Amino acid sequence: MDQPVNSEEGVRKMSRRKNDILIGFITFLAVIIIFYSIFHVIKISKHKDYYRIYAKTENVSGIELGTKIYLQGFEIGKVSEIRLNQDNDQVSFLIVMLIKKEIILYEGTRAVISGLGVFGDSSLEIEFPENRDKILSGEGYIEIEEDIGIKELVADVKGTIKEVDKFIKEDLKNGTE
Repeated sequence: MDQPVNSEEGVRKMSRRKNDILIGFITFLAVIIIFYSIFHVIKISKHKDYYRIYAKTENVSGIELGTKIYLQGFEIGKVSEIRLNQDNDQVSFLIVMLIKKEIILYEGTRAVISGLGVFGDSSLEIEFPENRDKILSGEGYIEIEEDIGIKELVADVKGTIKEVDKFIKEDLKNGTE
């Protein structure tokens, strides 16, 4: 036969159940905090081998987070952040680059946006100045400009095609008259 439940015993069971739930929640929270801390430390240690350099430009076409930065074909860093600066009518962008610590940049260094691949992916190619007297300090600024060599070539080819097309149309028109 079933024995009637003592009210004190029922209260103890409920209290123990609440304690078990509380302990489980605290344990779960501690595990989350530990994993977050480990992830944060890994993230920080991954960037400690780099220093930041900034560039200001009015056009970031082709540049995105993770865009690789090269020095004479050797990868020396990547774009870590792009910020929009807007003052009244003026719009510009601040590009934050992470450069490997062993790479020394000089004041007057510039970065050129260049197309790398067939698919239109771009990169930044670092070009040193002729005068390399002063080393660029960490958190320094460099100039950035767009390599217009490929764009000029494409524009020239398009222009030539238009001229040839125009010439052929005029020639055909004159030939039929």
